[in-house]
Amino acid sequence: MEERTIVTIPDLYKCFLTQEPRSNKGYQAAKLESERWLAKSVTSVARYLDPTLRSNRTDQNMRLRS
Repeated sequence: MEERTIVTIPDLYKCFLTQEPRSNKGYQAAKLESERWLAKSVTSVARYLDPTLRSNRTDQNMRLRS
């Protein structure tokens, strides 16, 4: 008769879903910095693409460059 080996497979789905997720200590600072950068970048692109969003100062700068 053959020898049998019993193998127990852990419930992998249960293990990681029941634990509280860990977050990076610098997450909040990096998030704030990246959101500021993104807002500034999007605003700059929007002003470049839509002349109605440009201020008088931006219009003057654009004329000087031309």
